[in-house]
Amino acid sequence: MSTRSNLAIKLKDGTYLQAYCHYDGYPSHMLVELEMNWQAHKDAMRLVEVGDIRCVQDGVFEQLSDAGPAWVLGEPCKDHDYLYVYEDDRWEQRK
Repeated sequence: MSTRSNLAIKLKDGTYLQAYCHYDGYPSHMLVELEMNWQAHKDAMRLVEVGDIRCVQDGVFEQLSDAGPAWVLGEPCKDHDYLYVYEDDRWEQRK
C-alpha cells in the first residue's frame, strides 16, 4: 500500500507548481528527505517540475512510468494523504 503525497513550490507570480508522489509520503520519511536533500530552491524546483513521481529517497527521485505533468494552481491542493509546500526557502507540511 502506498502513502501518497503532493509536493508544491510557490512561484514568483504567487501561484504554485504542484506534483504527485506515489510512495513514502508520510512525514517521517518525506519531510526529512525534502529538508535534507531538496532544500535549495533550484533542487526543490527540479523535483516538482518533473511531474508525477514514484518515490524520492536519498536525494534521488524516480518518475512514474506513466507520469503526468506538474500543474499550476492558485493555492496548493491536498489531493492525497499529505501535502508538502516549498515557500520562503523551506519545506513545510500542510494540513
